[in-house]
Amino acid sequence: MICSDLRQQARESSTKTSIGSRLLDRELCAQTTSTYVGNAVKSTLIVLFVLGMASCGQVAAQQDAGTGGDAASDAPADTATDIPTDTPIDTDAPPGTPDRPFPSDGHEGAFAPTANVTLTSGVHQYTTIDIPASVTVTVTGNGILELRAEGAIRIAGTVDLSGAPGRQAVDTVFGSGGGNTGNPSLQGENGSSGVCPVGGTGGAGAAGRQVGGGACGERLGSPGGQFGGGAGGAYRGAGGGGGGYAGGAGGGALTAGGDGASTNGAGGTGGLSPGQGGQHGGAGYAGDDGGTNATTLGSTGGGGGSIGRAAIDDLAVATTFQPGSGGGGGSGRASAPADPNVPPNTPTVGGSGGGGGGGALRIASPISIEVAASGVLRADGGAGGGTNVVPAGGGGGGSGGVIYLSAPAIQIAGIVSSAGGAGGGPSAQGGKGGLGRIRLSVNPATCTLAGTFNPPASAGCAVSTGNGTPEFTFVGAFPN
Repeated sequence: MICSDLRQQARESSTKTSIGSRLLDRELCAQTTSTYVGNAVKSTLIVLFVLGMASCGQVAAQQDAGTGGDAASDAPADTATDIPTDTPIDTDAPPGTPDRPFPSDGHEGAFAPTANVTLTSGVHQYTTIDIPASVTVTVTGNGILELRAEGAIRIAGTVDLSGAPGRQAVDTVFGSGGGNTGNPSLQGENGSSGVCPVGGTGGAGAAGRQVGGGACGERLGSPGGQFGGGAGGAYRGAGGGGGGYAGGAGGGALTAGGDGASTNGAGGTGGLSPGQGGQHGGAGYAGDDGGTNATTLGSTGGGGGSIGRAAIDDLAVATTFQPGSGGGGGSGRASAPADPNVPPNTPTVGGSGGGGGGGALRIASPISIEVAASGVLRADGGAGGGTNVVPAGGGGGGSGGVIYLSAPAIQIAGIVSSAGGAGGGPSAQGGKGGLGRIRLSVNPATCTLAGTFNPPASAGCAVSTGNGTPEFTFVGAFPN
C-alpha cells in the first residue's frame, strides 16, 4: 500500500517530466519504506523498476552490521535490473569444491551404529560419523571402503579392514584355504576328498598362480589366491601364489610353488624351494621369503606379500589407493612315506594357507576426524596359517594395505596400523608380509598425533616432502 500511494502522488504532479516522476518515485519509495521498517533496522534499499510508468517493484533490505531488514511490495517485478554483482561467496562450500577433496552428499544420514556392522565395499556418504567403543566395522567385497561425512567424525570403536589369516594345516592330505583380503573374518575353505582348497578372495590386482592344473591330491598343488592368500599345497604338493599386486609365491615341494601375482609390482617367483616374497628389493615393503623344515620332511613355507613397486613409489597415495597383497600357501609334506629318515607315524599332511592383504580405508571430513584412545583403525595383513602339524609348510603373511585420513583437523589418541602379517610357523616358517601405508591430509596447526602408528609417524604433524620417508606415515597439508 505504501508504494501504491506514492505512485498516485507522482501521477498527480503535472510539473514533473516522466524522468522526474521516476526519480521522485524512487526517492519517496526508498525513504518511506526505510521509515516503515523502523529505527531498529538499518537498511540499504534497492528499488527495481519495470518498463513504462515508474513503479515500486521490490524494496530489498540487506543486512548491515548485524541488523536485519524487511521488504514490502504489492506486485512482483518482472525484471531485476539493480541486483548487485558482488554477492559474497557462501562459506559453506558445496561438495565438489577444492576444499572438499572427498565430499559427501549426506544421503545415507548419520552413521552411529550400536552393534557390530559389515558394510558393502565402496563409498559411503553420511552427514556425521560416530562409532562408539563397543562397535567394530568391517567390509565385504573387494576390501576397499571410504567413509565420508558432511560434518565431524569421531571413532571410539574399531574399523578393521585387515586381511584374514590363512587356515592352519590340519591332519589330512589336503591343503588349507587362504585368507581373504580386507576382511579379517573370511577364509578360503580347506580341501577335502576330490575338492581343492580355496585361495583367499577379496582385494584387487590379479590372482596368484595355481599349481597342479586345478587338480588336488598327492604330488599335486593348489589354487592361487583370488587376490587374497594362496591355498596350501596337498601332501607332497606345492602351495599356490598369493594374489593382489605383488603376492608371495607358494612353497615348493615335488612341484614348483605358484608364482605370486604381479600387477604394478613384482610377485614372488615359485620354485622347488621355499616361496619367494613379493617385491624383492622393496626394503620394509617387501615380503620375506619362506623357510624350510629343519628336518628331512621337505616342506617349505610360502612367501610374504607386498604392496608392490607402484605403491612404494606413491607413499602420498595420489594414484594407488588400493589393498595389499596375499601371502603364498605353504607346501605339504614332501618326503615319501618309505623315507628311512622320516619318523614313524609322521602325518602325511597338506600345507597351510597364506594370509590375505590389508584393505584400503579412507575416512574424510571437511570439519574434523577424532580417533579416541579406545579407537582402532586397521588395514593389517593377515597372518599365514600356522603349522601345529609339524610336517606342513607355513603360509606367508599378507602385506599391509593403506589408511588415508583427510580433514582440516585430526586428533589421534588410538591405534592406526597397516602392518604386514606374520608368517605361519614354527615348522617351515612362512615369510612375513611387507609393510603397508598410512597417509594423513591435515592442517598441521590443528593436528595432534598422540596415538600409535604403524608405519610410525616420524615427525608428528610436520608436512612430508617429496614422496615422504620410506617406512613412515606420510603427512600432506589439507586439502592436498
